[in-house]
Amino acid sequence: MQTFYMGCIGLVVVTGDDNAILTVGDDGLSAAAHDEPAAPARAGDPNTLLIPPAGAYDPANADTAYSPQAMSVAVGTTVTWINEDLVFHTITSGSSNGTTVTPNGEFDSGEVQTGETDAHTFDTPGTFDYYCNPHPWMIGQIEVTG
Repeated sequence: MQTFYMGCIGLVVVTGDDNAILTVGDDGLSAAAHDEPAAPARAGDPNTLLIPPAGAYDPANADTAYSPQAMSVAVGTTVTWINEDLVFHTITSGSSNGTTVTPNGEFDSGEVQTGETDAHTFDTPGTFDYYCNPHPWMIGQIEVTG
């Protein structure tokens, strides 16, 4: 490709096989668009929970540590958590009384760093309690309906 602008010349030479980033022709562009990853979850998206940036790690903010704190979804729904807080958190299934936790092994995100997400697909109906392992006062609940 050559470009001319007010007496300046630019030349870009691309070599190699077609791929999703560098491609030639309409077929390649169509394939690249088809292989484009889904947009990441954002706050406000349906089936998305937010760990807000206002200090969810602080016990004084336990009532707003997950937003919303409870959610109801249909079987087969994927729920995504977004960590916008200043520290890492976990999304661990099981019960917590605010100080003592009892994981049940249904799901566990591991460390979700600031700006990262975690998702879980709920394939069976029921009520699923969850908490943050290092911050056990962060408690949420997903109700899955059949």
